[in-house]
Amino acid sequence: MLREITCAVVGHRFRLAQALTDQAQRLHCTRCRRSYAVLLDSSLPAVRWDADFHRLYAHYGVDVIYHPWEFGRTP
Repeated sequence: MLREITCAVVGHRFRLAQALTDQAQRLHCTRCRRSYAVLLDSSLPAVRWDADFHRLYAHYGVDVIYHPWEFGRTP
């Protein structure tokens, strides 16, 4: 809970989790441990990554890869 509040106040500490396409990325916040979808050529903010995003990209042939560090485990 404190991590989410800190991110809301000072911002996320993003790390690139995966480049999904030429224009879309999945970012992971190392502070609050949440993932976000981002369009690179858009002024839209990062949107929380969820199962719907996973299914969307998987449907179009993107192999969505999750890393151990996204779940608090060291590589």
